[in-house]
Amino acid sequence: MGRREGHRDEMEEEGDWWDVMAKMGMPLLYIIGILCGIVGAICQGVITEYWANSEMNSCFLYSKTASSVVVYQFGTSVSVCNWVTYGTVVSIIIAFLAGLVYTVKVRSTKDLTYTSAFSLTGIVIAMLLMLAVTCTMAEGLRLTCSAMGLNSANNKGGSCYTNLDKRMIGQYLPVQTSTMVRAALVTLSCSCVAFFVICCFHLSDFYRRTLRHRYSGVAYDERA
Repeated sequence: MGRREGHRDEMEEEGDWWDVMAKMGMPLLYIIGILCGIVGAICQGVITEYWANSEMNSCFLYSKTASSVVVYQFGTSVSVCNWVTYGTVVSIIIAFLAGLVYTVKVRSTKDLTYTSAFSLTGIVIAMLLMLAVTCTMAEGLRLTCSAMGLNSANNKGGSCYTNLDKRMIGQYLPVQTSTMVRAALVTLSCSCVAFFVICCFHLSDFYRRTLRHRYSGVAYDERA
C-alpha cells in the first residue's frame, strides 16, 4: 500500500513538467515535423517532376557504378523518386491526423482512452514511414555520388551536387538540382527526428496512462 502511494506521489511531482510538455511542447514538435515534411515533399516533388520531363527521364537516386562505356544509363526509375515524394505525403497526412487527435482529445485528459492509443499508433506509423523515405533518399544519393565519382565522364574533383547540376546542363531548369536535393534531404531528416521525439513522448505518456489506470483500479477495489 505504501509503495503504491509513493509511486503515485512521484508521478504527481513530475506532473508539472509533463503537463507543460504535453500542452505546449508536443504541438510545437508536431508543427515542426509536419512543416519540415511538407518542405521536403515539395522540394523532392518539384525536382522529380523536372527530371521526369527532361531528356534524362530518370530518378537521380541509386545510379549504378559506371562501366567502361562513357555513355551509360544514369539514375534509376522515376518511381523511386515518386516513392520518396508520395511516401512523405502519406506520412505527413498520418502525422497530421495523429496530432489533431492528440491536440483535441488526448492532451486534455490523463485517462487511458482509445484516442490515446490511436494517436500513438498513428505517429509510430508516420515515423516509420518517414524513416523509410529518408533512408531511401540518403542511401540512393550515396550510391549515386559513389557512381559519379567512379565515372570518367564526370569532372574529377567536383562535388556530388555539382555533378548533379552538370547532368542537367542544357535542360534550362528554373531551379538547381543540388539546391532542391539538399533542401529535401535536410528537411526530411529533421522531420524524421521530430517524429521520433514525438514517438518517444507518446510511448512514455501511454505507459504513464496505463500505470495511472491500473493504480486507480487498485485504489477503487480497496475502497470497495
